[in-house]
Order: sequence, then C-alpha cells, then structure tokens
Amino acid sequence: MKNLFVPYELAVIAKEKGFNEPCLARFIDDGNKSLEIWDWDIPLRNSTNEEEDTLCTAPLYQQIVDWLREKHSIWITIYNQYKDENAGKCYGYKVQMKDTCKSNVAQSDNYYKALNKAIEEAFKLI
Repeated sequence: MKNLFVPYELAVIAKEKGFNEPCLARFIDDGNKSLEIWDWDIPLRNSTNEEEDTLCTAPLYQQIVDWLREKHSIWITIYNQYKDENAGKCYGYKVQMKDTCKSNVAQSDNYYKALNKAIEEAFKLI
C-alpha cells in the first residue's frame, strides 16, 4: 500500500509547486510524517490557511504523474533496462516538457526510486 503514495518529501514539493487536487490520504506531523488514510466523504486538499500549513496531502503516484502532464505538459516515462544477465534489472526514466528532455538511468533495481527521481526532475522544470 505504501507504494501507492508519493513519499512525504515529494508531497511537500508538490504542495509548494501548486498541487492541490483532492487526495485520499495525508501526512500527519507526528515526528515521523506518518501516512493517514482519510475515511471521510470529503476529499482532502492542501490548505491555503497559514494555521493549517502543516497539513500535507499524500497524493497517489498516478495523481502526480497525471497532474504534471495535464497542468504543466510534462511527461514521465519509466523503463526497464537490463545490463546483462548477471547485473540484473536497472530502471531508467525520461522526463519531457516541450523541447526539454532529461533522460537518465537510475542506479537502482527499484522502480519507485527511479519514479521518485523522475518526479524530482519534473518539479525542477516548473
């Protein structure tokens, strides 16, 4: 379930970049930045009120990827690369906005680490 939601650090950057879409969960400031699933009928949004500025919604990965594409015309692609039979998997990413394209191979065998890096790079384009 934890791989459905972006990590806290990316959620904070998304909020700073203007992400304010309805979310199913939020991070609570309990010292650990715990994820809390919201079970009310009203979806959560990031607060614009200074008193509630500690509230940070927890968007799904797909929400962030869709928001980047729809609001900022930034496309993210994660792909699998095999170096050789002994090296195993390695994930790469491509972030593209109009004429700007950044590609890289994440030095990890973890899909979500590559996706996190791609989202970080996409935020730099905003």
